[in-house]
Amino acid sequence: MTWGRCMPVVQDKVGQITRKRGARRLASLLASPEPKVRDDASSALSSLGDLRRVVLLESLQSRTLEMRIGAIESLERSPDPACNSNLMCLLSDDESYEVRCAAALAIEGEGEGLAREALIRALQDPDKYVRLAAAWNLLYSGLEPPDGEERVWFLIALGQWEEVAMCGKDAVVPLQSLIRWGDGPFRTKALEVLAIIGGVLPPDSLKILLAEPRRELRSRVLGALQKFDVPWSIIPAGVWQGRRWAKEPRYALVLNIFFPGLGYNYLGAWYGFLIFQANLTTVLIASLLLGPLIPMISSYCIGILLGLHAWTLARRIPPLEG
Repeated sequence: MTWGRCMPVVQDKVGQITRKRGARRLASLLASPEPKVRDDASSALSSLGDLRRVVLLESLQSRTLEMRIGAIESLERSPDPACNSNLMCLLSDDESYEVRCAAALAIEGEGEGLAREALIRALQDPDKYVRLAAAWNLLYSGLEPPDGEERVWFLIALGQWEEVAMCGKDAVVPLQSLIRWGDGPFRTKALEVLAIIGGVLPPDSLKILLAEPRRELRSRVLGALQKFDVPWSIIPAGVWQGRRWAKEPRYALVLNIFFPGLGYNYLGAWYGFLIFQANLTTVLIASLLLGPLIPMISSYCIGILLGLHAWTLARRIPPLEG
């Protein structure tokens, strides 16, 4: 009698466990590289009701990058307001810019609550794609900032630099911040707009600006610096600190000593590998006739001479600018 009464409860529990396992297996398909599989899995999860929310919240906390992105994409297709707080955590704390970008697009930004605040903060994210995704969400949700520095960050994320220049003094602090930590193109454009509105150049940013590795951006930086009170005497030394790519003479020396010919190969000479093959073949044949000692010593002696020659050649090669 007692067992008969317990049977429905046991069956219900077993059914719940089975459904949850099936839902988790279904959610694992969200990490598939095939878009069709992800779409079908997301559609199937949408019919599970509250169970969908449970497995998606677990997926959002997964250590796997693909799983987190797949769960976010599923929430973007079929939004669930109960998952908004988890998406906001990913937007602010996740290490992957791809996850932050997906979260910025998936957050339900309706209203004036925490979601809008999270998207406003994301406008200052170090990654330009995350900033753009947050701006798009605010734009299409009708929550774009009306004025102030928030409006400036919003316009910067969308790349509307002419409107940024029209913001006047409100744009000074965002532009100065972007000059300090933005990537090359954004930093250069921020400098040009700051020069137009008559802002003050951040004191700690001159070295960063002059060290720009790309030639076309560095020329734009020098053009914009003419509008600031920057002593021209320090610009040549600052430009010289820019990143340059050059062949290391010591690498060519060491390679030619131990592997005669590969030092030339490192420098880009076509004959380097031919010398290496010829030396290796000669050493092997001579070792069969004379033993290994004399051929190896001779190879190292020749390698020292070739190494010094490669070292001299490497020092004559001018550095390549970005």
